[in-house]
Amino acid sequence: MRTVTAVGSDTDHHDLQEVGTDDLLVLSYRRRDHVDLSAHGGPADATVLDAVIEELDPDGAVVWSWNSKDHVALGETGPWWSTVLAQPARLGDGTTAYDIVHVNAVEPDGDGLIVSMRHTNGVYRIDRADGHVDWKLGGTSTPQSLTVSSDAGSPPLSGQHDARRLGDGTVSVHDNGTGAGRPPRALRFRIDATARTATLTEKLTDAEITGSACCGSARKLDSGGWLMGWGAISSPTVAEYAADGTRVFKLSFPGAFAYRAVPVPRGRITAAQLRQAMDTMHPR
Repeated sequence: MRTVTAVGSDTDHHDLQEVGTDDLLVLSYRRRDHVDLSAHGGPADATVLDAVIEELDPDGAVVWSWNSKDHVALGETGPWWSTVLAQPARLGDGTTAYDIVHVNAVEPDGDGLIVSMRHTNGVYRIDRADGHVDWKLGGTSTPQSLTVSSDAGSPPLSGQHDARRLGDGTVSVHDNGTGAGRPPRALRFRIDATARTATLTEKLTDAEITGSACCGSARKLDSGGWLMGWGAISSPTVAEYAADGTRVFKLSFPGAFAYRAVPVPRGRITAAQLRQAMDTMHPR
C-alpha cells in the first residue's frame, strides 16, 4: 500500500475507510498553482490545496478518484477565508499554500460518499458515478444545499468533523462550533434528498465542554448513547454518554492531544492485538 501524505492547517490530515471490499478510501491534498484569490482578500496568483479522495485496491493502485476543485467553488470557503489566508501551509519546497476546504472525513454511502470539509462548514454527498454533489448540509448556499429544520444553531455546522452515515439512514456529525459562539455538540440529521431537507433528530452537549477549536468525533452507540472525542480543548476529553445524555465515562489527556475516539465492540480485538498494532505504528 503506498503512503499518501496530506498537509493541512491543523493536525487532522486524513481518513481511511474500508469500502465493503478490500479497497480503502484515502483522503489527501493536491496543490493547485496560479489561482486568483483576490476576490476573497488573497493573492491574485496563489497556490491552494484541493481535497482528493482516492480508492485504492489491495495492491495500492488507484481505481477511483475525486478532486474538490471540479465540484466545490472557491466561494464555499465563506467565513473561513480570514483564517485560511492568515494561516497558510508551507509546502516542502517552501511554497505558501492555502488550505481552502480542509477535508477531514469520508464515509461510504451506497453508490456515493459522504464527505466533511471543515473550511466550508459543509458535509457533502458525492455521487461516485460522475463525482457531482447530490446534496450539501451546512455552509454557504448552493443549488445542492439542504434546508435545515429543528435546529436553533446558526450556522448549523461550523468547523465540523467525523460525518458518518448510520444504520438507520441518518447522518451524524461532530459540530465543533468553531467561531460560531457555541460549544461543540453531537448532531444527528434525517436527510430527505428528494425534499431537499435535513431535520435535526438528536443533539448532545456537555456543560463542561465549552469549546473545540478543531478535530473531534461523534459516534452513535448501539446502546443509543454516544462516544465523543471532544477535539482540541484545554484538556482533550473522550467521554461516553447514555441514551438520555447522562455522562457515564470520562477520560482526559492533560497536556496531550486526542484527535478522534472510535468505539471497539467487545470481542473485536484483544488487548494484546491492540498493543501490537500500537507498537507497529510507533516502535519503541
